[in-house]
Amino acid sequence: MVANEATITGTVTASSGKIGGFTISGSNLYNGKSSLTANSNGVYIGTDGISLGKGSTFKVTKDGALTASNLTITGGSINLGSGVFSVSNAGVVNCSNITATGGTIGGCSITSGKLIIPAANITGKLTASHIDATDLYVSAAHITGTLSADHIDTALLRTNNLASAMANLTAARLVYLEVGGAGNGTGL
Repeated sequence: MVANEATITGTVTASSGKIGGFTISGSNLYNGKSSLTANSNGVYIGTDGISLGKGSTFKVTKDGALTASNLTITGGSINLGSGVFSVSNAGVVNCSNITATGGTIGGCSITSGKLIIPAANITGKLTASHIDATDLYVSAAHITGTLSADHIDTALLRTNNLASAMANLTAARLVYLEVGGAGNGTGL
């Protein structure tokens, strides 16, 4: 059938041919890229997925795996692994486990596997296997609950009330060179 400016009503079935610059090939429709992973520019729509651009610039497989080389998401939220990792549209990140070898978190820096906290108010219980500090200031006003570790090393332990601070500080091994007052760090 050859038609010029035809209007067809009803169902059109074609397993091959062209329509509007797109090639029909079996259950695939494409323009420029003939398969999901073809390294040519174009558009591919098939039963195995959808692909746009050269190579895998943007691709969604039939299983829902998304590949995007430059992705911007506006609004909504991201949820990976049924809530194991999520980011809200306000930028709040929730996850069950973080591994970081460098960077900053809330003003604290991560260097060589160590979390460096310039100042902290501890409420509740802080437990660690090892606390290593150059200057550890312990005050009943700053610790509500307990600070405990198997091993605490510090060059200077400063406190405004030694008895009260020691009641909140527990360690199997506490090593310090000097105990000082809250402000001046002089020895007792």
